[in-house]
Amino acid sequence: FADDTRISRKITSEEDKVLLQKVLNVIYDWANKNLMKFNENKFEQMSHGEAKNIKIEPYKTQSGNEIKIGETVRDLGVIANNNLLFREHIDNIGTSSKIMSGVLLRTFSTRQEEPMMRMFNSYIKSKLEYCSLVWSPWHQTEINKLERILFFLLAKYMGWTN
Repeated sequence: FADDTRISRKITSEEDKVLLQKVLNVIYDWANKNLMKFNENKFEQMSHGEAKNIKIEPYKTQSGNEIKIGETVRDLGVIANNNLLFREHIDNIGTSSKIMSGVLLRTFSTRQEEPMMRMFNSYIKSKLEYCSLVWSPWHQTEINKLERILFFLLAKYMGWTN
């Protein structure tokens, strides 16, 4: 899909910045020739790490507007910041898992183990595991946060009390 297009380049000098803008211009020309349009409102620029004596400046869209420089980016449902930390993603899936748990517990009256575990595995565990190889937490605080969420949700599903 065109909305999943990613362009990256290691920038170590001013020449690299100019070259990347030239590459963007080539892509814009290709899109025009193939009657394809990019949604410039969705363009995002993100930098990873720092380079000495290189100032981060926005690149240009086809229409000449500046591409916004972001701190976080959402790619295929995974939220990462420019340091490739996934704290916001972990918070987001924790919150959405708790919300989904509440919806399921209000919607279904059964508390039998088998249907409850099927709902948990289908609607919550799958969300917690989606792309986990990419965002897998390695800070103990994120690991603890996910374990607390899992214990909380399992306790709700299984009728355990604190």
